[in-house]
Amino acid sequence: THLCHYTQPGFQRYICRIIWIVPFYCTASWLALKYRDYSLWFETPRDCYEAWVIYNFMSLCMAYVGGPGAVVIKSEGKLIKPSWLLCTCCMKPIP
Repeated sequence: THLCHYTQPGFQRYICRIIWIVPFYCTASWLALKYRDYSLWFETPRDCYEAWVIYNFMSLCMAYVGGPGAVVIKSEGKLIKPSWLLCTCCMKPIP
C-alpha cells in the first residue's frame, strides 16, 4: 500500500526499503541453504542489504524527528545529569 498511496516520499521511501528486506533476506537465505557451495555469493549481498536497511531505519528515525539539525537544536542547552537509567552514572554532568 505504500507504493499505491505514495503521498509522503520523505518517509515512505525508507519504509519501502525496510519492508523489502523480508523477501530479499528470505530468498537469499533459502538459496544459500539450497546451494551450499555457492552460499557466499548469496550471503554477501544479503548482509550488505541488511546493513543498508539498518542505515535506512536510522535515516527514517531522523526524518521523523526533523533531521539531524533538529536533534541538535532540541538538545542544545540541556544538562544531562548522571543516572543509572541512561548508563551515565559514572560520568560528570554533560552540558
